[in-house]
Amino acid sequence: MTRRYRIANVAMGLDEDAAGAGAGLAARIAGLLGLPGSAVSDCRVVRRALDARRRAAIHHVCTVECAAGLPAPEPLAAGVTPIEGSSLDIARPDALPLRAPNGKAVRWFASSICR
Repeated sequence: MTRRYRIANVAMGLDEDAAGAGAGLAARIAGLLGLPGSAVSDCRVVRRALDARRRAAIHHVCTVECAAGLPAPEPLAAGVTPIEGSSLDIARPDALPLRAPNGKAVRWFASSICR
């Protein structure tokens, strides 16, 4: 059974490409989770911020979501949270409810939401 985890405060250098980090990022995440490198897959950077507080050590601080084939040993490290789905999975507009909680029909347009 695959389990998903969100790991906060992962430091990445400026020269590391978040999209193409691949095996290097998976190996680093496996180390943070306390799992073998082959157990971690599908690593995605979901948040990336630039930390420039120290001029000599400018780097990115990322939040990474990944899938693991094995459960991480308890207790989980600081910044590691088990999750059900990805924060990048967005519901399709046709999957949104068409009725308000009070039962009345809801009609709205994207222009009324995105102001």
